Amino acid sequence: MKKIPIGRRRIVVCLEGWYYIFVLSFIAGAAILRRANLLLILAALLTAPLIFNWRFVYSTLKQLFFSRHVPPFVEAGELFDVEVVVENRRTQLDGWSIQIEEQIKPNNDENVERVLMTIDKVQSNNSAKATYQCLMMQRGVYEFGKLTASTSFPSGLVKAYSVVDLPQKVYVSPRLGTLKMQWKNWLVADEVDEPRSIGGKGNEDGAFHAIREYRTGDSRRSIHWRSTAKLGKPAVKQFERQADQEINLVLDLTSNATASNDMNSKRTAGGASDRAATQESIPTEFCLSFFATIVDQICKAECCEMNVLLLGSFFKPFRGPASRQIQTDISRALAEIDVTVLDSVMLELNRFVNSGSLVAPLFVVSTRAAIAENLLAPVRVSGVVIQRFCISGKNGQSQIVYWLNVVDQNVKGLFRLGNNRDPGLPHNRSESITSFARSEA
Repeated sequence: MKKIPIGRRRIVVCLEGWYYIFVLSFIAGAAILRRANLLLILAALLTAPLIFNWRFVYSTLKQLFFSRHVPPFVEAGELFDVEVVVENRRTQLDGWSIQIEEQIKPNNDENVERVLMTIDKVQSNNSAKATYQCLMMQRGVYEFGKLTASTSFPSGLVKAYSVVDLPQKVYVSPRLGTLKMQWKNWLVADEVDEPRSIGGKGNEDGAFHAIREYRTGDSRRSIHWRSTAKLGKPAVKQFERQADQEINLVLDLTSNATASNDMNSKRTAGGASDRAATQESIPTEFCLSFFATIVDQICKAECCEMNVLLLGSFFKPFRGPASRQIQTDISRALAEIDVTVLDSVMLELNRFVNSGSLVAPLFVVSTRAAIAENLLAPVRVSGVVIQRFCISGKNGQSQIVYWLNVVDQNVKGLFRLGNNRDPGLPHNRSESITSFARSEA
């Protein structure tokens, strides 16, 4: 982690210091008016602590270096540690009672959460750290901005402070939940009425194809140890991909222009309409948690190829073997994505299908019903209706699409979040970030 030196040091007089200066001025003025030598000597003696405090606090912040250790990616509702390290590169003077103020700002929000920490002592040519715990209850991107280091030790009359610029971001993904067994099944063909298990087959169920070099995201079970020993670098077994070894997921967070106009009219109506508009965000957050949980379950199995498309405030595809790496990339995007207006969803689905050699059907998770024409007979999984339709793929072949609308109340009965809070309920900003500070030498 890069260490940032302390910036320009500034001096301010504390409130106690102003009281002290007032008393000192009163004594000095009385000594001058009455020509009392003893009062002049007393005034001179009282000036010494003020000057000493000024020079000491100014020197305490000299040659201090700061660094922050924070995870780049966490899940909403997950407690994590943030560590601030202070290094004292002076050879003689220790640092005493250094106060650190941390600022945490949610992206696109004016509210700033402040965290205060105190490091009692930083020995010369040594370092100390202050650690606090954070709990982010809302998904999004949180910015850890500037640090303010200050000290007024020993007398508290004068304070020296400096601002250290340490910009860092933490991506908070949607909260994960638990899928019941009914949702761990997947419809892989239009002619099959009984769903097959997600990732029911491993990577080695296909026909052996070749030995290739290891790539990030490959399963460790596919490593060919004999070839690895010969080549001197990791090599894996490559198998021919089959239809049931591929999963294609689409997240749809779009709405048409008519629905957007209705939403805007609710927001401008005021009062009760604002509360009604707020409720519109609940299916969105539930949809994100549901989609993130599906991705988590698939990536834990590491059993198939994944093709994922996110449709929302930005369009982003993900392709590769199911692994923790691709899950991290998708979760980071889910932290930033938001609802948008789009009337050409079918066009984007066609582009996604034609951009790669997709074999398995598409599974779309959305907050609205399918807008396609010529819908096929729907499929029911534990009481939940999944709409079906076909789009044209490569070489004029039809690609089947399964469309799940999470607004269906039966979906909530089959998917449960890890805590008792209602999924997607917007929390107050005062409780969106919770911190607990502690210091360590």
